[in-house]
Formats: sequence, structure tokens, C-alpha cells
Amino acid sequence: GEYSITIEKDGFYPINGFILIKNNGKREFSMKKIQQTIPTEFIKPLETPIKPTEPLVKKDSIPIQNKESLEGFATNNLIFLIDVSSSMNQPDKLPILKDAIKYLTNLYRPTDKIAILTYSGITNEILPSTFVNDKDKIISAIDGINAGGASQGGNALEKAYQTAIKNYISKGNNRIILATDGMFTNGDKEDNKILKFIQNGLNNNIYLSIFSFGQETYKAKIRLTNMAIEGKGNYVNIKTLETAKEHLLIEAKSVLGQKE
Repeated sequence: GEYSITIEKDGFYPINGFILIKNNGKREFSMKKIQQTIPTEFIKPLETPIKPTEPLVKKDSIPIQNKESLEGFATNNLIFLIDVSSSMNQPDKLPILKDAIKYLTNLYRPTDKIAILTYSGITNEILPSTFVNDKDKIISAIDGINAGGASQGGNALEKAYQTAIKNYISKGNNRIILATDGMFTNGDKEDNKILKFIQNGLNNNIYLSIFSFGQETYKAKIRLTNMAIEGKGNYVNIKTLETAKEHLLIEAKSVLGQKE
């Protein structure tokens, strides 16, 4: 007789149709497996693959202390590279980041340094690498950050690395924190240039972490995540002020202090 048939299996395309069964009939079916892969155009292979490494700070090594204290952690040399394109001018983007940086500034120790660069069409140094002796000056600089323009990231990242190297702290936490809501790069040529900046930064013990704001496109997330992996830093999508504060504190505690 003739029978309708449906065969389903997780991970394979289903089979639907009719078969004719006679006496002692036997049928075998070949099912095609569903390939669950990321499209190749979103994958950027590294020139030198990075092997998984132990985290810079092991959980069982973190001193017991006030969770908002930086005591016991290495001196910070943090460079904020902030996207100030027009799309960042939304309540859940730039204003959140500015408040979070103020929060971190109030936790900073006299030996910690902070620098702030912004980029859209051009790159501006809003705050040169500065100790926190004059917090009012730093807060004023943060308040003066405004959004407007179109993102052009490559040259801005180069200047951020130059700032990090110029103000390098031996055995410190030398780190760039890129904050953006966009793609940051506009093609393979710029991607390759950025990869060289990141690799050169690692050779100088400078790490790269990325804070993404707003609704992420799949393509932007893949590229930004790859950049953070290549920079041996962290990637996080920020949606609230509390999340921004929490992750800035994580960045400032990325390296343990050297015991005397």
C-alpha cells in the first residue's frame, strides 16, 4: 500500500512524502544535517590565533574587602575612547556612560590615571592622562562630552594606543575601554589596520575592552567581540547605569597589585 510519511530528528531537515510498501518491503532514508554555523563573512581569522589563557585575576586571589574598593589591585592607566556620533545621543547610551565614569573617578586612588578621547568625524582629547588630585576638573571634562557626527573609528583607536603607551604604568592595569553603539570599522582594509594596533598594544601589555550600547546588530556584535578577544579584554553590552558601573569596576580590578 501507499503511506504518507514524516521523519523528524533534532539537527536534521525533516522528510515529508509518500512511500509504496510491498510484501517484505524495506526502505532506507538519508537525512541532511542542518549546519549551525556563523556566516563566513562575519568571521575574521587572526594572523596569530590567541590561545585561551588564565584570567589575569583569579577569583580565589581577590582580596576580601569592600567590593567598591580598589585596594589590593594594580594601579590603573585607563584610556576611555568614546564614540560621540549622533546615535549615541540617547538616554540609555552616552549619559549612562558619563555617570558611570564619574562613579569610577570617585573610587580612584591618587596613583590611578584616567584619559578620555572622543571620536566621530575627528578625534578629540577631552582629558589628557590625569591623576585624580583634581576631581572637579575631571568631572567637568566628563560633563562636557556631547554627541554629534558620524563614526570614524580606526584613527581614533590608534591615538588611544599612543596615549596608553605614553602614560604606561609598569605592572599596572594599562587598558583601553572603547565605548560605541556601532560597527566601528567600515571594511577589511580598516579591520586589518586595527588588528595591527591591537596586536602591537598586546606586545606592550595594553589590553582592549569594549562596551557596546543600544540594540546590537549581529554583524556589529561579531566584529566588536572579535576585537575584544584579540585585545585580551572584555566585551559587554550595556543597557543600564548599574551594569555600566559594575563592569567599569571589573575593568579597574583586572590586574592584582604587586605585593611588597
